[in-house]
Amino acid sequence: MRAGCAIVASDLPIHREVAGGTAQFFPATDWAALAGILLRLLTDEEELAAWRRRSAERAGAFSWERTARETLAVYREIWRGRGGV
Repeated sequence: MRAGCAIVASDLPIHREVAGGTAQFFPATDWAALAGILLRLLTDEEELAAWRRRSAERAGAFSWERTARETLAVYREIWRGRGGV
């Protein structure tokens, strides 16, 4: 995403969670749908540019610092649940 690539992903909950509205999704076993999305992106420069912009904007929501903070918060919550400090 940070590189500004258009994102095309199989329609799985984790992909929707990460990509949000910045990806085009296809049913995991529908290769014709995948081909259609790729063909459209390869032949419509304006649409490709729009999806690339969305992707780059979405990437701003992620950082290693944020990931570390959120992971640490989860571990602290688990620790508290076990009677730790």
